[in-house]
Amino acid sequence: MKKNLLLFLLLYFLIMPVMAEDWTLIPNTNVSYDKDSIEYGDFGVVRVITKNPVDNIYETRTKLSINCNTQRFNYFETKLYDTYKRKYVYREFPNSNWQDIPRNSNLRYLYNDVCHK
Repeated sequence: MKKNLLLFLLLYFLIMPVMAEDWTLIPNTNVSYDKDSIEYGDFGVVRVITKNPVDNIYETRTKLSINCNTQRFNYFETKLYDTYKRKYVYREFPNSNWQDIPRNSNLRYLYNDVCHK
């Protein structure tokens, strides 16, 4: 019994950090991004997950790519969840066009935070 409990606790503390999320609210919005999801890739491209509440029941989580060199972004995938984290809709954007990051936008704040570290 004690052996099983120790094994469970060991696995819990090994797996839990992998599943951790560090949501940071973008000022003056209801959009946040997960600092633990940031992936720095080649050629100045960064991937990050954002979370946006749709209403009291649903939220969208969007993985997007930001090119820190060109100040452009594109969408990678979007998921719609309910409050119990059940996924309802999943959509990939495999050939999404790169778009300029608008000034004074949520994306501009995100760009400044993830690209200027």
